[in-house]
Amino acid sequence: ARPPHPRGAGSEGGGEDGLDAYEREGCWVAEEKRDGEWGFCELVGGKQMFESRLCNRVRGGPNGVGELIDWQLPAEWAGTRLVGELELATQAAKGSFDALGYRRFFVFDVLRWRMDEVNEWPLEKRRELLENAWSLLDAATRSRFVLVDRWSEGFGHRFRQIVKAGGEGLMLKRKGSLYLPGTHSKDWVRVKKLVTADMVVMGVGLGPKTGRPSSLRVGLYVDGQLKEIAKVGLGAKLRAGRMETDFNSLVGKVVEVEGFEVFRGGAVRSGKVVRFRDDKDARE
Repeated sequence: ARPPHPRGAGSEGGGEDGLDAYEREGCWVAEEKRDGEWGFCELVGGKQMFESRLCNRVRGGPNGVGELIDWQLPAEWAGTRLVGELELATQAAKGSFDALGYRRFFVFDVLRWRMDEVNEWPLEKRRELLENAWSLLDAATRSRFVLVDRWSEGFGHRFRQIVKAGGEGLMLKRKGSLYLPGTHSKDWVRVKKLVTADMVVMGVGLGPKTGRPSSLRVGLYVDGQLKEIAKVGLGAKLRAGRMETDFNSLVGKVVEVEGFEVFRGGAVRSGKVVRFRDDKDARE
């Protein structure tokens, strides 16, 4: 089976062809889709706090977020609640940290400015607030707290540039949209690159309720030996479609795994099986 390789564009937004359609509508803007530890950053009682998507609050200081972001927001921003991605837990994030010597927090929105709730302001007004605030920051602070770029045209070109540079893709946002935490809004659309890999099935996990395959243990041949790489889910079409009743017969088959990033060990992040490769031998 072959190692992971890029397949191209894929997303909730319909891939690169879909980007052209969104741009023609004239009511969307695009930002680079950063990937890391999503969360909020704010100053509380003079201490910098970071709250992840799992609501884990980490106070700045020894062994806290201060060791991840080695810089503090201006004291006069007390009460401000920024939304972004902490550069952490991905292969790209590690490479950036090794090169720069510090982690960055990529800011894409704001929920509260000082003590004023602004999440229900229109998208453009929140962005104007952030741009004005960032124009007053010193270079060292802007290098740690990075305001993501935003574009109103050239979506396809931007996507190709970002993917070529090893980035994730784009986030499209409808003009005038609000920021409503905890909701899945159709006003925000992720457009991310995909990678695929052909891997060999080494074992099958059965769903506790259905008794049918729900996940697979997969691997690659390394120096002539089959090495287990990951446990991956099954795509919806495979779960609903034809699956062998003799589960053991799946072992040794080649499957195509799709996901968003290739880790150094060969695993694919958020990997799922999209098809069986009956045309390929496991050692190819």
